[in-house]
Amino acid sequence: TFDNTSGQNGDITAEILSGCFKWANSSMPDLITQADVGHLCYVVDDQTVAKTDGGGTRSVAGRIVNVDSDGVWVLMGLTVVLST
Repeated sequence: TFDNTSGQNGDITAEILSGCFKWANSSMPDLITQADVGHLCYVVDDQTVAKTDGGGTRSVAGRIVNVDSDGVWVLMGLTVVLST
């Protein structure tokens, strides 16, 4: 894990992985449903994604691929986020 709370932009670098990963689903009103497949989702914490960016306070996690009773499958990687 990385914590740059008291740092500046660029103080920490990290390797990122591309792929499809399962995340926990947020709660209402940011609960992700099957109707959201194909849309972007946003990071709530180190294990949870949400439907909205929380008023500009959340980073993009990736594209929603599937939603099941166990969580949200998210396609992650720079090209996924940049493609619309």
